[in-house]
Amino acid sequence: MRVYRLAVGITVGLMLTVATVWAADGPKEKTIRSEFACSSVPSTFDNNGDGITATTHQCIGKGTGGPFTSQGVSELLAPLPAPVTCPQGTIEYPYEAIFDVATNSNTFDQLIAGDVQPPGAFCLNPNGLTFTFDVTYFFFRGTGKLDGAQGGSTIHSQGTGSIVACDPAGLCVSNYSGTSETTLIFP
Repeated sequence: MRVYRLAVGITVGLMLTVATVWAADGPKEKTIRSEFACSSVPSTFDNNGDGITATTHQCIGKGTGGPFTSQGVSELLAPLPAPVTCPQGTIEYPYEAIFDVATNSNTFDQLIAGDVQPPGAFCLNPNGLTFTFDVTYFFFRGTGKLDGAQGGSTIHSQGTGSIVACDPAGLCVSNYSGTSETTLIFP
């Protein structure tokens, strides 16, 4: 398996809609925490044109904003020569890009997020084909009740998963779960 081509999508959306009515007396902040479970498959999306393609992921979750679904892509860079933030004995892949849309299952409001804030890491244990991830990315905008929320808020996601199957080119299908947290700022 060409490990550098390992395509395992890690979701980042996993943000939920806010079901709170906001007062008009200045900016308000809302912290959103969630749990999620996802599956990912290889895609042809290549954000930086380096030949390492992204994965497409689909997720379900629940949290302080209600139940949600999420869909997006995650792209990794080539592995580092030695782990920097990952445990020894693992292979560390930095994130190149993440783009995600999370939809509240009750209200259909959406959060759109993406762009990785270094040093997000995907840590692969080559012995058991299990992995951990820890990544921070940015909220871009929202729809419905989330319309007008200020972009630039960071979203932090982390979790664990496993590789289900890989083809001879090293493109893999995976499943994973984790948690996510963000604070959105509303005018």
